[in-house]
Amino acid sequence: MEKYRLLGQGLFPETLPPCFDATDLKRAFRGFVPKLRERKFFKRSSSLIKFSGTKHDGSRRTFAAPNPAQFFHVCEFVGENWDFIDERISASPLIVSKPKPAGESADRPIIIPSLSNLTTEASEKLSFSPIIVKADISQFFPSIYTHSIPCDVTP
Repeated sequence: MEKYRLLGQGLFPETLPPCFDATDLKRAFRGFVPKLRERKFFKRSSSLIKFSGTKHDGSRRTFAAPNPAQFFHVCEFVGENWDFIDERISASPLIVSKPKPAGESADRPIIIPSLSNLTTEASEKLSFSPIIVKADISQFFPSIYTHSIPCDVTP
């Protein structure tokens, strides 16, 4: 998993107008990366950039994008540790939403199963569980689609 592909194709939601483009962030970060790495563990904060947009079905939704400099660290971590992350996800027979790297021609860097597929598969795997705990994190991480986080449904 290449960090600049994650950064350039994963920063903004896919439903934004074409004027929002992060594909050239690799060039924009040139010369700035050593300074970012130097300050990797420094406390830093910034607000998400929130905006209202339409989803594919025409309904409105509030989207949010993180500061690209802070998102760089996430992409670098995922890029450097993708093999380990993938190995851990693949090791569980109970994972419902296994992310996969997309092909070079795809418009997103990672392919995630659709929410409708996840609901069906999760229901099948949870059917004999004595306890089910659900958590809605949609407002905790507003820039991350909740179905993009792998779910280990260990009973």
